[in-house]
Amino acid sequence: MIKGGTWTEINAEANKILIKKYAEAGIEECEIHIPGKCYRNTTLGFAHRHKRDWYKACPELLSEMSETVLACTPCHQIIEPDAKLTKQVFQKLRPRTVNKKVDPEIGGCNMPKINKPIKALKQKSKKADWMREHKCIHCHKTLSGLYCSCGQLSVKI
Repeated sequence: MIKGGTWTEINAEANKILIKKYAEAGIEECEIHIPGKCYRNTTLGFAHRHKRDWYKACPELLSEMSETVLACTPCHQIIEPDAKLTKQVFQKLRPRTVNKKVDPEIGGCNMPKINKPIKALKQKSKKADWMREHKCIHCHKTLSGLYCSCGQLSVKI
């Protein structure tokens, strides 16, 4: 069981637990195996089903095999930025099974049931309104800047 602490300590503890679980399961090399890229059994780490911030609502999931695959660095770097590819990898290697005790989307992890998706619980961006993506008040083009290509200020001052 993962105890509280700083996020770095929680990640380190989860990795220790995962190392033991994967050793017991006999998984010792990259599970993704992207042809021509895979290092097989060097530079191994754990690729997670979701971005690490997603697990802040339920840190116990960080140490679950159902939420991770063992991956070499090149394979991990290929799937990491591509949510669709990550989902495909996990559907193939770790098909989703619902576990009420540890699924934050249905109120697991000793948490009250939440109606908002995890993404909605994240902090609002600290960027100024005009720096975030928005529509110009004059021509309604989408941009993220103070001046629009129409030559006008894109926001009211």
